[in-house]
Amino acid sequence: MKKKTLYITTLMLGTALGALNAYAGGSCGATDADCHWELENGVLTISGSGAIADYNYYDDAPWYSDSASITSVVLEGADETKGTTGITSIGTNAFGYAHSLQSITLPNSLTSIGASAFNMSGLTSITIPDSVTSIGEEAFSGNYSLQSITLPDSLTSIGPSAFAGSGLTSLTIPDSVTSIGNWAFGGISSLEKLYCPSTIDCTGKGYEGDIISYTKEDDLYKIGDDYYASLEDMQKGSEFACTTDCAEKVAAYKNAKAASMAGGSLCATQQECLNLMKMVDDDDYECTSIATCSTYAKDPTNNITLASLYGASSGSGSGSGGGVAPLTPSAQAYTPKRIYTIQEANDRTKELDGDTFTFRIKYR
Repeated sequence: MKKKTLYITTLMLGTALGALNAYAGGSCGATDADCHWELENGVLTISGSGAIADYNYYDDAPWYSDSASITSVVLEGADETKGTTGITSIGTNAFGYAHSLQSITLPNSLTSIGASAFNMSGLTSITIPDSVTSIGEEAFSGNYSLQSITLPDSLTSIGPSAFAGSGLTSLTIPDSVTSIGNWAFGGISSLEKLYCPSTIDCTGKGYEGDIISYTKEDDLYKIGDDYYASLEDMQKGSEFACTTDCAEKVAAYKNAKAASMAGGSLCATQQECLNLMKMVDDDDYECTSIATCSTYAKDPTNNITLASLYGASSGSGSGSGGGVAPLTPSAQAYTPKRIYTIQEANDRTKELDGDTFTFRIKYR
């Protein structure tokens, strides 16, 4: 009887300890950020608003002591019920040496991935959302298990050694990228194909194999004489090139892309995302804030003018004039100019000397 009682007590104690080990949590936000983490049954969930903090070393991350048990990471986006705007940035060394990490979910609120964020992690594949503009130095370096990564059209900067020593077999650089750091593709012995837009030089970045250059013409991607409706089709090979069905394929691709973007910081619904994509495709809009882009996405008939952006008025050097009614386009030929500050807007108003005009916007 005593032996039986001892067995039950041990079992209950073991169960209690297991429950304690299954859950952990705390704060993880950078300055002015409201970021919280919870680890339960191998799933690390990070929620809140703003950026995950930068860490001097990978073992400074608050979840590192449990990293051997982390198999999945979920970063949450905007949540109206919680009053949060979503995680915007992955800090330096956040998930470095997380060898057991197999999958990660990234939200449309995310705009940057910090240096060494996934260095030496166990990820095998990752899709980066259409909101991320920069990938930091050594972000995925030494991640030899990483065989596949999808880079978004929003990406503009790839840091030095970003993918060095990974296990990638194929990589496509979007034509939105304007900067690639040294050795970004170095030491990737498994890399068989590197697709690079003709607008940027991918040589001298550590990859010694053949670089396949492509160009973009309107909605289509071109290699040699072949046209493709998407980068995904282009990577699959010439048998996926389009001919008479290009328009249908482009439409299907855009619908799928808009659906994946829906709910992010720029557009809430699939239709809003399609509106925003059309604005970008028209190539005659310029904007510098999420607010103006979102306004257009919600109502593409809304004429976003200099007045609505900056409160500047036309007239003989009248300077800024908040609350001015939207201006109408001038009959005079006008070349759009990118405007970043109120002072530039006022200067441009004076330059036009009383003519009415409209500044178009473009999200980049």
